[in-house]
Amino acid sequence: MGVKCQLLLNNEGCSLYKTGGEVTGTVNYLVDKPTEFCGATVSLIGTGYCRWQEGSSKNRRTYVGTETYVEQHIDILQLKDHEITQIEPGSYQCPFQFLLPEDAPSTHSDETGSITYKIKVVFKKPGFIKSSAKFSTTIQVYSNPQPTLPEPLIAGFRKEFLFSSKNKFVNIKGEVEKTFINAGEDIMLTVTIQKETGIPITGIRTELVNLMTYTAECNAQHINPTIVNGTTREYSGITEKSETTFRYIIPSFPHLFSIQNSKVIAKEYKARVTVRFPFPHINASLDLPVILNMLDCEIKTGEPSTDQLSTHDLPPSYWQVMNEDINKSDDEEYDGEKKNDYYEPQSSKS
Repeated sequence: MGVKCQLLLNNEGCSLYKTGGEVTGTVNYLVDKPTEFCGATVSLIGTGYCRWQEGSSKNRRTYVGTETYVEQHIDILQLKDHEITQIEPGSYQCPFQFLLPEDAPSTHSDETGSITYKIKVVFKKPGFIKSSAKFSTTIQVYSNPQPTLPEPLIAGFRKEFLFSSKNKFVNIKGEVEKTFINAGEDIMLTVTIQKETGIPITGIRTELVNLMTYTAECNAQHINPTIVNGTTREYSGITEKSETTFRYIIPSFPHLFSIQNSKVIAKEYKARVTVRFPFPHINASLDLPVILNMLDCEIKTGEPSTDQLSTHDLPPSYWQVMNEDINKSDDEEYDGEKKNDYYEPQSSKS
């Protein structure tokens, strides 16, 4: 089309933008020959997207969810409706300033969904068949989650056993002192086990679970729990009838963070304790939710960012991503059964 673009971001050497903050910079564009345009815009667009499939062959169904968090535009050429202007060869600049919403969710990307923020530049050329030159670059956005859980948080349930006489059970109660955790800090978990059965507890395991929830436009959900690598700890079991209280430490890592304020993607964390029994009895797991806040989110890059924009070597635009075939991940580390509501004790049998 005879136009090339370069984007200069005034991000003060930081690779992440915080929600509620400004995104500023300059669009530098070069026109190599006299060219007519009927419009040109620079935009900040933030979108959420998820896609997964269920079933097989003829019964396979595809679920899709989309959401827009921010969409702001600046008119580069300042033209009136239906106005056409000819731009002579040369180099031009257009400064821009956008404001990220306070409640926008953090950037995220995996095989099932993504939350992306892009700066897009579009030049429109007049004609019977209108053509456009489109350029885009992705920026990384981080949002501090809000403390929405009570402190301390207590949950528990009763594990009962089939083919046993009355009063043969194990009560499991868990307590998390702090539910709003700065990523990298340890999670303090207190577990009380009341054992009123001769069936031995063969072991106790603690770990941190990452729970991803994707929601389609039809409100169908795809839930993907995985164990956070490096957080699993194994402890000895209990053979005698007793009531014992343990204090466990579950580690977290600085790069972990919860995602809130998105209708299509939620990223949560659970402190899990699993009480193990011999076969044929089913293990019992108790999950207590925590919120992880990433503190060290402004990673210095040393120099202001200068992104070369081209239509060939770029991340795909949003409307292109919407048509991609994104496959569901089969890598799932999930063990034990969920047998409790977080705030209401329940019983389970095996």
